Amino acid sequence: MTKKTLQLLASVAVVAGLGFTGVTANADSTTSTGTTTTGNVTLTAGTTDPDNPGGDAGGINLKTVPYVNVPSTAITGSDQSVTGTVSATESGTSNDGVVQVVNPGHKSDWTVQVAATAFKSSDDTMNASTLVLGTPTIANADTDGTGVAPSTLNQAITFNTGEATANQNVEAADYSTNKEGVGTWNTTYSGATLNLKAGNVAGAYQSTLTWTLTNTPTA
Repeated sequence: MTKKTLQLLASVAVVAGLGFTGVTANADSTTSTGTTTTGNVTLTAGTTDPDNPGGDAGGINLKTVPYVNVPSTAITGSDQSVTGTVSATESGTSNDGVVQVVNPGHKSDWTVQVAATAFKSSDDTMNASTLVLGTPTIANADTDGTGVAPSTLNQAITFNTGEATANQNVEAADYSTNKEGVGTWNTTYSGATLNLKAGNVAGAYQSTLTWTLTNTPTA
């Protein structure tokens, strides 16, 4: 037993002196060629509620849109700037106070636009004034969402109060090129400003804002 132990120790000493290269060169080794398998997951684009007031375009849904409210203001006879809000409520009706678009997995571009009628009271039309939406910001409704945000966001939405304002782009998602707009996206506004011109008369003025969603890009 003692002799075998000494010979083993001597052999180890010699091998150590030769280094690792000599050992691997003379060692027999084999490697398995391996066996492959697959992991399979099928995802299908979800559906939205086509009866939602915002409507459905190719499976993409405009879920909520905000109201624009300007507080009661005493006319001074001169030009005035009045600060308003872009909010969730008007006359007891409520929503989330944001422009919310839901794309549950469709490979599609989409665009939101807004138009407005003239601002009228029962007897008069508000002339020569403008209502301007404040700075918009867009974010994924899920704090840990991984989608790509729409890169087109209109910073200058202005309604001419004395006449109908045609469709203006609010935001657009370019899926075709940049894979944008999949998921749930909320756009909020910092507020609104009424640039009221002198010469208007007292009254409760109102305009109807129409927000629309299309599933094609708008130039």
